[in-house]
Amino acid sequence: IGRDAGFTEQSVGNMIAIALLLGAPGSLLSGVAARRYGRIRPLAVSTLLLVVTFGVAIYARSPMVYLLAGTLFQFLLNFGLSFQYGALSDADTSGRLIVLAPTFQGIGGIGGPIIAGLLAHGGSYVAVGAWSAVYEITGLALLVVLCTRGAAARSPSLPTTPR
Repeated sequence: IGRDAGFTEQSVGNMIAIALLLGAPGSLLSGVAARRYGRIRPLAVSTLLLVVTFGVAIYARSPMVYLLAGTLFQFLLNFGLSFQYGALSDADTSGRLIVLAPTFQGIGGIGGPIIAGLLAHGGSYVAVGAWSAVYEITGLALLVVLCTRGAAARSPSLPTTPR
């Protein structure tokens, strides 16, 4: 995206390195926010802001806007992952799903760029942004359903063992 916006490979690399460094506090902030807001609300906010960030990054034509979008993306990704793992851990009554989370994160890290490459046509990344937005929102919805079912399964008003 950065190269097609007219930035050199070196400047894109530098901006990604800066974004990764400045995005790290997102993980730290999630520890404070979790105590105050729970898991789903901050995850929903970070997901919606990620969707906005996709659009900003796709249409960025200045190095500063591209850098800010990349930094915000990395910050929100770090922030949201903490809540995803926490929510999944809360919902996972068996303890078997949470251990698979890094595997699925890796699959997304592999598959995402492949799909993005297939969707990008003629220097346009609009389809990539749209697909990413749908993917993020769908993932959030599935996690909310999973958390709701996990909370219902742990509810003291429901029997936990067969009678």
